[in-house]
Amino acid sequence: MENKDLLKLLNSIDYSDNEIIELENISLEKENTIGEDLYKIKNDKVLKKIAFLELENLVISKLSKDDKIKYKIIALQSYFEKDVHRVWAGAMGGDPTIYLGIFITNYRIFIYKMGRTYNLLEEGYSDEIENIECLIDMWNQCETISIKFKDGKEFSPRPFGDKTQQLFLDIIKYLKDEKSIKIIECQKKKLSSFEKILLFLLYLLIVIIPLSLIF
Repeated sequence: MENKDLLKLLNSIDYSDNEIIELENISLEKENTIGEDLYKIKNDKVLKKIAFLELENLVISKLSKDDKIKYKIIALQSYFEKDVHRVWAGAMGGDPTIYLGIFITNYRIFIYKMGRTYNLLEEGYSDEIENIECLIDMWNQCETISIKFKDGKEFSPRPFGDKTQQLFLDIIKYLKDEKSIKIIECQKKKLSSFEKILLFLLYLLIVIIPLSLIF
């Protein structure tokens, strides 16, 4: 990003009195951390805005003249747990996917995987909307509706916050009603005893053993 664009973006970020009070209340939940917590919260907002701008410019550069962005959203990558919002899988190597940047245009869909600081992890995935095979409804189980493509690719964004959730549901409605993408209920498969044992061993490998080494 050009320095002048970055400065312009940073200068455009402002907080209302109500937002400042809300941030202070969040920070005061822990002793002696108000400065650090306010910095982290505000810094997250800055990083998200920068990521949005960079991804939007990237998407625009790939569009034809008659194609325009209709929706854009940054959501969490769902790991299919209703009460888990972020997963750290660094013990297996590499930076885990925390966020998904999703852009819907008149004809195409662009999806970008991002890390904890909204850093781009891969080149990104794009395809024609007509190549979406279906939408898989898992909203009641884990607050996500997966997007499955005909080439086998599948993405499961999990929106966070009321505004983001509403925007995500608007996207799903657009794909279902205006683009005639079918939506199906998730048929949750019960795990076998062998699969449960494998998951338990994987949990030990990823979480318990690294923590025991730290403490």
